[in-house]
Amino acid sequence: MPPVHVIGHGAIGSLMLANGQLQNMAMSAYVRNASSVTKTVVTLDQQIVSLPSPVLRVTPLPQHCIIVVPVKAYQVEAVLNDLAKHITHNHTAVLMHNGMGSQTLVSKLLPHHAIYYATTSYAAKKDKQQVCVTGHGQTYLGPATALAQQDIERGKQVEDILSALLPPVTYCHDIEQILWQKLVINACINPLTAIYKVNNGGLLDSVYQPAVEQLILQCFNVMQALQMTASLSQLRQSVYTVIEQTANNHSSMYQDIKHKRPTEIDFINGYVVQQGLKTGVDVSAHQDAMLKIRQMEAKYL
Repeated sequence: MPPVHVIGHGAIGSLMLANGQLQNMAMSAYVRNASSVTKTVVTLDQQIVSLPSPVLRVTPLPQHCIIVVPVKAYQVEAVLNDLAKHITHNHTAVLMHNGMGSQTLVSKLLPHHAIYYATTSYAAKKDKQQVCVTGHGQTYLGPATALAQQDIERGKQVEDILSALLPPVTYCHDIEQILWQKLVINACINPLTAIYKVNNGGLLDSVYQPAVEQLILQCFNVMQALQMTASLSQLRQSVYTVIEQTANNHSSMYQDIKHKRPTEIDFINGYVVQQGLKTGVDVSAHQDAMLKIRQMEAKYL
């Protein structure tokens, strides 16, 4: 297998590094800020994995390495600008972040490279220099550029590596459909848990049901306007399944607000709003959620 280079030491990136280390894979990491370094990862079976120190600057990348970018959505542009200076056609990049909207950046900065999107339902939370895994999940992978779409062998190689790091992995030629399904789940859970200060399971309370239902319905209407495959009942089932399965977890947006960090609201509900306004669909519930989250952020940013 080619070496894997992980950008950042967030929860999912750290989990991937730990899983790679447990399997003696060739792994390395780059972080922009020394204060964000993860030192240990606690797996679901309570195994503690110590991570090696990452590099603090972008160095020449090993030939044919696979670069995984599991960062916050608002960090993607800076990372892609950095990568554009070092990446060659021999490299492969996998973008993993909540929300949508980075497609334009990829088209602008790396249109002729092998770029893939991946999304995972693994759950992990970071507290200072330790990451704790809180739930297993499933990972989806698909091509983001024409070269990635055409290079079947490279796609299989990326699938094999992710299958070792975040199993199981499903390869999807139409990854946008999967990203939209994940977007709907995040858009209907994350802001409400942050606004109402509840864990995911708290949204099952009848007092929050109208808000959840309105967000789901507006997502469905936007997807229909974009002529994407969508079933209101299936979207609703997906959202409530995640709420129930992660009932004791706190969403990433809840944690961002709690720890006074920027949120990904512009790339989650903001993307729904952008597409709704473009297609003339009512997205007022998502606009309201964005406004409230931005007001909360404004108190500390």
